[in-house]
Amino acid sequence: MVVNRNATDNMKPIKGFVGPAYVDPALKASNQRCINLLLEVSQNEEKTPIKHIGVPGLRDLATIGTGATKNYIEVNGELYGAVGLNFGRIESDLATFTPLGSFSGTGRITLVDNGLQVLVIDGLSGFVYDIAAMTWTQITDPGFVYGATQADFQDGYGIVALPNSQQFGISGPYNFLAWDAIDFTSAEGLPDNVSTVVSNHRILHVLGTGTLELFFNGGDATFPFVRIDGAFYEVGCSAPYSAAVADDSVFWLGNNSEGALAVYRMQGQTPQRISTVALERELAQYSRIDDAFAVGLDIGRHPIYILTFPTEDKTWCYNAHSGSWLEWLEWVGPSFHRYRLNCLAKAYGKMLVGDYRDGRMYELTFDEQTNGGDPIRALRTTPNIGKNGRRLKHQRLEILMETGVGALTGQGYDPHVSLRWSDDGGRTWSNEVSRPIGKMGEYKTRVVYNRLGQAIDRVYEMTITDPVQRAILGGLLSVA
Repeated sequence: MVVNRNATDNMKPIKGFVGPAYVDPALKASNQRCINLLLEVSQNEEKTPIKHIGVPGLRDLATIGTGATKNYIEVNGELYGAVGLNFGRIESDLATFTPLGSFSGTGRITLVDNGLQVLVIDGLSGFVYDIAAMTWTQITDPGFVYGATQADFQDGYGIVALPNSQQFGISGPYNFLAWDAIDFTSAEGLPDNVSTVVSNHRILHVLGTGTLELFFNGGDATFPFVRIDGAFYEVGCSAPYSAAVADDSVFWLGNNSEGALAVYRMQGQTPQRISTVALERELAQYSRIDDAFAVGLDIGRHPIYILTFPTEDKTWCYNAHSGSWLEWLEWVGPSFHRYRLNCLAKAYGKMLVGDYRDGRMYELTFDEQTNGGDPIRALRTTPNIGKNGRRLKHQRLEILMETGVGALTGQGYDPHVSLRWSDDGGRTWSNEVSRPIGKMGEYKTRVVYNRLGQAIDRVYEMTITDPVQRAILGGLLSVA
């Protein structure tokens, strides 16, 4: 191979080769997609201050029960789940599902525990599983709110949002079967309905459709929860199931007083907008957002808020470690689809994931490079590369990444990375050009592309589908 020494000597870093997702409606301004790649901030700032690593994969464990997985909850070291139309215990062998009761709701299921009981709400009725007595009981107390979908637990009380009202109510202390019709209060800052309730750090977040109010347990014998003075905000919740706790904070899909969509997190006792303008513009185009749901997790020192839009077939993630957004998607060629995660719980020493399509259970782990045997396609699109409208000759590009990571056998034995480019902001693309990233032990492999043509404005897109570890440190480019 003939090496252009001048091109090699003129190699310069591509600004933003490693970076978050940011797709502007004006693609020539920014068409940066980031799919299935976490942005990691390094402590070695002199060499690689940031890098991309692949998202954790899903190790297939077993099929639990019959039907779609609705929710998991860990209580006192044991795992319980709502699968299909049954609630049951998932044994420590992670294969045996012992049914304990049934429900009739076909939508999402809310599970809350008080250490003694599990409260199960299916949007139609409420049920209680008593752990010690091993009994399953439908709630018949007239004070219970039928049709409720949102609940949480704090200081011994089950807390339920009343549908289509400004109120939320509480159970008896450590008794999810006892509900008094007078044990309700209202969020009254503005006349909006309560969307959901979330307890975090013993602060009760009452999220309305247009407001947020914070309560604490003041110990009053009549009704223990009282408002925190001044903790009222005109920031609402647009999707009840989007509220989740991650990074020791409450996150949710919300709206401001003008109704503009955004994603928020609590910073202390104040809501903070964390979505980008580009993401908010995309969300505004979605046909339905009220069915969005979220989970929070912390894996590999990455606290992550995972927000899925079932109708739109999309999953977005906020990585609190780096303050960046990415898409976490499934590759079913020739297109991407929403992530299969429907619920998550940490139990039996593993991070366990339930599949929205069926009862399959997985372990979420960085040690797995597939999603239950299916490929994880990672994709990164660079920022636009140009210089004052000049036509530039792209002489040489090198992807700086971990090489020599091939598998011992099978798919990934001889892994490759593919590159394509666009000279119109990402509307049309070149053919993909593949380069090896090194079989196992071929650590000196370099990923280099030469003679890439000319362009006034160009973006590059890199993809990796082979089931190997991904670590992308940046890119170098020589232009003339």
